[in-house]
Amino acid sequence: MTRQVEHPELQRHEISAAQFQATYNHALEQGIEVDPDHWNDLNATAWPMLVRSDAQCRVGAGPVRGL
Repeated sequence: MTRQVEHPELQRHEISAAQFQATYNHALEQGIEVDPDHWNDLNATAWPMLVRSDAQCRVGAGPVRGL
């Protein structure tokens, strides 16, 4: 089921790979602005996934070997 079927009120926008790359590069160079309400939602969603950044937490971190 596509988003268009789930939400017919949404407009469909198509962009080329070149336009997508240009927009991506612009965002990397200039940054993006996030609405404060959306930022709070993002923080609330990410908070449970965050881990401490100390030596003990980093032990064993990295790519899985032997797969």
